[in-house]
Amino acid sequence: MSAFLGPIHHWLYNKVILFERLEKDILEGLIAEVGEEASELYDKARENHGDPLNPDIPLEELIDTENIHGWLQTQIQKAETRHAEFLNQAFQKFNEEAVEVAREFYAKQGKFCGEQSESHAKPQNAQDLYQEINNYVLDGMPCDQANQLVVNEEDLVKWEVTQCLHVGYWKKVGADPNKFYKLRETWLDAFVAYANNDYEYRFSNDNGTLKHLIQRVRD
Repeated sequence: MSAFLGPIHHWLYNKVILFERLEKDILEGLIAEVGEEASELYDKARENHGDPLNPDIPLEELIDTENIHGWLQTQIQKAETRHAEFLNQAFQKFNEEAVEVAREFYAKQGKFCGEQSESHAKPQNAQDLYQEINNYVLDGMPCDQANQLVVNEEDLVKWEVTQCLHVGYWKKVGADPNKFYKLRETWLDAFVAYANNDYEYRFSNDNGTLKHLIQRVRD
């Protein structure tokens, strides 16, 4: 890849930062609920998979301009694996209490981003909402092309996951993919509801085929 740093690189970097912000919010929520033991789990995950990025440092000062693609891919891998290990260990140690905290903050961030989208982009239909989701959700590199559109209409968009880019990270740390699919569903449901409440989001796992849809529910 060229050494030129363009808008797409900032776009992807910002999605990593957003994902890591969610991780920090969940950590703070867990500390409030269960105490400093949550910090010990997070510190272990950081030790195993690296520290999060510092959002106060410009991308230009962090990225390896000789290997832009590789650097961004590495940040995604670190963020996803650390996040998965931290949450998985919290779920095992604190059980449903930790699951509820994670669900709460996934929903809160989905709501926040949905409101931001509604304010700035004003998505008018299912197609707009699908595009807006891709501006927020960390789903690999653009070249991965993980999603395949099945229906692409103004009031109904359906897509299937051709290759789940997350399950490998989850399985690497012994996490149950179904718990993490549920968290992502929570985020996306909140996002769509607050980005344009004339539409709803649905997710299903059909014998391993991950199916998503956005459809109009109000005239």
